[in-house]
Formats: sequence, structure tokens, C-alpha cells
Amino acid sequence: AKLSKKISDFVQSNGGTIINDFGVEYGDIDDADCGDDADVSFEKFCFCVRNLPNTLSIFMPNVSKMSQIMQFDLAGIAISAGSACSSGKVDRSYVLGAMGVDDKIADNTIRVTCGLLNTDEDIEAFNKKWLEIANKKR
Repeated sequence: AKLSKKISDFVQSNGGTIINDFGVEYGDIDDADCGDDADVSFEKFCFCVRNLPNTLSIFMPNVSKMSQIMQFDLAGIAISAGSACSSGKVDRSYVLGAMGVDDKIADNTIRVTCGLLNTDEDIEAFNKKWLEIANKKR
């Protein structure tokens, strides 16, 4: 959880949006009531979530999930665009679809999971690459 929080904090502080896998609620920022124990990030919507502590869905505007996957892969960083049970597929994430996430957002969203063997250096490498990709499209 500590490592995925480092990613989440970094991404959000650099203009990205975290969309997690459980309990999402959409609404105007003024109308959002997320509760005390929810993670909240803002872009065009408020995403209020209670989530798995090691899994993040990260939306990057203007960069397709496939482009992100290829660029991370070339840097030696393994990520995906769908749930673990659909690895290797290029279809839209059924999980994000079930959550009601707009197709245009889902098409630019990747899934990142931190495991027991990930290190702070792994997270720093991910964050550096994420920022490099994001800055190319700004």
C-alpha cells in the first residue's frame, strides 16, 4: 500500500487522475460526499473510492492505454490496461465499464499493481517514466 500511495500521490500532483476499482461514484465536485476513508481525486469528475491498496487505475489524458503500455514495456516496466483475469487482451476494461467510466477515459487508463517484491526504486522508475510520457502530450 505504501508503494502504490507513492505512485498515486506522484501522479495526482503531476496532473493525472486515479480511478480505482471499487465503489466509484461520479458527480459534480460540489455534490461529492466521499466519506472520511475515501481517496479522492478530481479532474472532470469526482471519483470516490474504497480500493485495493496495491492496485491503481491511472487515467492519462491524450495518451492511449496501448501507447502507455508500449512505452512502459520498452522501459522494462510491466503494467496492463485491464483486470488481471484479462491480461493480454486489448479490449476495453470490463471493470471500468461496469463502474460506469466513460469509454474515452477508459481508453486512456492503465492498471498498475504493486507487489511484495517491488522496491522504492521501482516506484521511482515508474514515476519518472509516467511523467516523461505525460509531458510528451502536454
